[in-house]
Amino acid sequence: MITLVKIDKLISTMLTSSFPDIEVISTDVEEGFARPSFKVVLENIRFNELQNYTENDMTVRIYFFPTSMYDYSVEVLEKQHELRKLFNYTISIDDQTIIIHEASTDVTDKILWFEFNISYLDSSNRQQPVYDDLEELVSDVETI
Repeated sequence: MITLVKIDKLISTMLTSSFPDIEVISTDVEEGFARPSFKVVLENIRFNELQNYTENDMTVRIYFFPTSMYDYSVEVLEKQHELRKLFNYTISIDDQTIIIHEASTDVTDKILWFEFNISYLDSSNRQQPVYDDLEELVSDVETI
């Protein structure tokens, strides 16, 4: 089963491997964090429980905090390009390939926002009812 924690860890590991000199922040950030750094957030999480599987859909948002808040435009453009290459088509987790779609970038408050959506199917945790004596059940219904 693919969990939200597994997805978050995978994205963070991909960032750490591709950008070894840039910290991936795992706590909430307001002030006093290292620059440059990344922050990974899973948002707009939707799931639809069906009988045998679950449809999952979410937005993966990666924030990039550039080295300087005053001279950042070239660094942000470079990271924008590098992130597009890293999260180009698919990610793989638990022997399942997940397609990346609707990737976009934006710069807000001097922070790069890189986001994309993923959708995948996962086996359902729902237990199926067990009917040990189906014939007995049918005969009980017929007598009514």
